Formats: sequence, structure tokens, C-alpha cells
Amino acid sequence: SVKVRTFAQAIVTIPNSEVVKKPVINFSRMGKRRVNFTVSLDAGTSPEQLRACSEKIKAMLREHVGVTADPVVALDGIGENFSLMIYFYTKTTVWQEYLTVREEIYYGILDILREQGVSLACPRRLVHITPAEKAVGEL
Repeated sequence: SVKVRTFAQAIVTIPNSEVVKKPVINFSRMGKRRVNFTVSLDAGTSPEQLRACSEKIKAMLREHVGVTADPVVALDGIGENFSLMIYFYTKTTVWQEYLTVREEIYYGILDILREQGVSLACPRRLVHITPAEKAVGEL
């Protein structure tokens, strides 16, 4: 059998007969780590602001020492708000270093949005309140 330690440090025992039936992913042999997320922008953002944000985010990713070549930033949705898809790989596979690179990118994106006068989208709900009928016994 094969013994594998989980992220939570538990030991999982897998019979050899199961191991040979399925692919085995060895995360310790990764060459890079993927980062993939969406940034939702306020519907009042102009096309010029969207383009500027997209280009500046791409440039920031290309210049970041912890990011591999060819990051993707693309307008990914139009509706109640706009969505920018951001997709790239970090050069490191070390978990803590990966988190640091990702956090630096998040802060960089927030700085770019602020510079461009763009706000993150907030969920909007329109609530209509109508007067309740008179309660029983009320005059």
C-alpha cells in the first residue's frame, strides 16, 4: 500500500491496486503554481477605464519577479457589473512564497483600480417596502 499525508497531516492508506488504476499527482514536483480569479468592477466603469485597468494589470504582472511570462487579463463579463479575469502562474511552488506573491498582486490591483478611479462592484439590491395591512384589533 501507499501512505499519503494530507494537508491536515492525516495519513491516508491507499491499496496498490487503487494506485495503479488512477493517475498520481505529485504536487511537490510542480514547476509553478496557478493563480486564477475574477475582479468584479462597478457597472459605472467606462470602457476607457476598463481598458486602462486591464493594460496596467497586465504590465504589473509582466514586471513582477514572482510571475511567469504571459499572464492573461481579459474582460470576462458584462452585466450587473464588469468582470476582469486574471490568470497567471507564480514561479515559486513553495506555499508561503506563493501566498506572498498572490497578496502582492492583489494589493497592486487595488492600487491600479484606485489610480484609475474604479470601484469594486458591490452587490446591489432594490428593496420595495409597502405598508403592512392594519393589524387585527387596530383601529
